[in-house]
Amino acid sequence: QIRSRSPCARAILERHRPIIAMEDVQAQAAGLQYKLRMPCASMAPPFPLLLFLHGAGERGAADGKDIWKVHTHGPWKSPGHECCLLLAPQCPTGRIWPALAEQVVRLIDLIVEQHPVDTSKIYGTGLSLGAFGIWAVASLRPSLFAAVVPICGGFTTPASDDLRMNTLLNRAKLDVNPAEVEPLRHLPTWLFHGGKDMTVDCLGSKKLFVALGGAARRDSLRMTIYKDSGHQVWGPAYREKDLFKWLLQQRRSEAQASAPSSSASAPHVASALRPFRRSSGGTLPEATARLLGLDGRPRSPSPSSG
Repeated sequence: QIRSRSPCARAILERHRPIIAMEDVQAQAAGLQYKLRMPCASMAPPFPLLLFLHGAGERGAADGKDIWKVHTHGPWKSPGHECCLLLAPQCPTGRIWPALAEQVVRLIDLIVEQHPVDTSKIYGTGLSLGAFGIWAVASLRPSLFAAVVPICGGFTTPASDDLRMNTLLNRAKLDVNPAEVEPLRHLPTWLFHGGKDMTVDCLGSKKLFVALGGAARRDSLRMTIYKDSGHQVWGPAYREKDLFKWLLQQRRSEAQASAPSSSASAPHVASALRPFRRSSGGTLPEATARLLGLDGRPRSPSPSSG
């Protein structure tokens, strides 16, 4: 529920009311407030898990009163997100995602413990500050994600809260350290950026594309540059018709998916998680089923062979 009565908050609520009205779990674990959206009722477990890290403008109070902000942007309307458990933690005001990488990993571990998650199909996406956060999380545990979709960001490893926002954003202009990205060179990645981005330089994606192997990796490494667009390209990025079809084809190997956790789950935190409840959202929308190459029957998407 949105408690703020400001005109801005009311406008966002009206624009996103159909999204927020769907069945979401709101809770706190690993020191983070989060929203968890259930997949549509026709999907059979175990489910893919999609982590979404929002941008700087959607940070909020630690008590959860601003959790509604995580719905402002993101994959909430993307055709195909209905196939996934969609996990959206909120970065506390004044902090940055790269400083919270360990907490995000712990939160994912707790969600996996409490819900029927296909651990070979855990995906990460983030926009702007959240894109930096996705790379920090992936660097902390390279075996975690089956694929990532960073939008208008740049590469970073986990950082401390002493790192200033401007310093973080300027990392997009720097050359990528080959040793830092080496563990991620085979991670399926789709980069998005605006060619005229004045907030996070487009070099953040271009340099990373080269560092990750470039065009030689073919379909496992994609980059889309909206050459005439600025920073806010997450709308068209999340509307890319092939995005979820590509994403859901990515799968970690059994050995990678069963890699031991680097963060032990605390029992008192795990007990705070809500019990799993299936969504009341009905069957997979026909347009989404066609897009993903499904026939609408209540089953999960077919795994990729590669």
